[in-house]
Amino acid sequence: MAHPHGFRARRRPDQPGLDLNKLLLHTIPANLPPPRQPPADKDVSAAELCAGATASAARLRHLAHRPAGQSGWPSPSAAACWRHNALAAAIIGHNSELLLRTVADRSRQLALADHHQEALHHSADAMRMAWQSWQTVTHAWDLLTTGTSRRLSLIAAELDDLVLWIGRLARTGTWTPAHANAGRPRTPADLARTPDDVAIVLVAVGRAIDTVTQITRQDMQSADQAAAGLDLLPSPPAPRKRRPRPR
Repeated sequence: MAHPHGFRARRRPDQPGLDLNKLLLHTIPANLPPPRQPPADKDVSAAELCAGATASAARLRHLAHRPAGQSGWPSPSAAACWRHNALAAAIIGHNSELLLRTVADRSRQLALADHHQEALHHSADAMRMAWQSWQTVTHAWDLLTTGTSRRLSLIAAELDDLVLWIGRLARTGTWTPAHANAGRPRTPADLARTPDDVAIVLVAVGRAIDTVTQITRQDMQSADQAAAGLDLLPSPPAPRKRRPRPR
C-alpha cells in the first residue's frame, strides 16, 4: 500500500478522485454476497459448472451467516425449511460422492500419486455416509412442525441452485432431481481433462459440502432452541385429588 505522503503533493481540491482517503476506502471490499447465479437450462462445460457451484456456495455462506447468540422462536415455516435443507444436503452429498469417485478414476487415468487416489476413495466413502445421514435427518423432520406455512426461506430457495450446479456437474445434460431427468454420469475425461481440472472440481465439491454443513448445523441448533423453549413453557396444573370426608 502506498504511503499517504507520496500523494500529498499531487492532490488538488477540485479533483475528488485523487483524494487518498477515498481511494483507500474504495479498495476495501464490500461485505456483500455475490449476485445470485441460477444455472441456465442448457448444457455447459464442467469448468463453468464448477464456477457456478463455487459462486453459489459463497453466496449461501454469506446469507447463512448468523451472529453469535442470535436466537428466537422459529417461523411458522421453519420446520418445512429444515426438511427442505436436509433433503438438499442429501442430494448434493449423493452427487458429490459420484463426483469424487469419477475424479478418483480420472486420477488413475492421469497417473496421479497413489496416495491421492486412495484419499479420494476414502473421501467418497465418507461422503456416502454423510448423505445417508442427511437422508435420515430428512425423514426425522417429517415428525416436527412449527406451523402450517410451507413458504421457503431465501436460503432454502437458493439452496436449490446449488443442488442443480453440483448435480449437473456430476451428470450430463440439464439434470434435475426428478427421476425422469436423471441424466447419465459424466465421464472422467469430460469432468477433468487435466490435473488442474481435478483440483478445480475438488474445490467446488468442498465448498458445496462446507456450505450445506453450515446450513444444516444451524438448522439443528434452531431446532434445539425451539425444543428448549417448549420445555420451559408452563405445564397445566395437575388436578387436585379429592380427600375423603370423615364420617
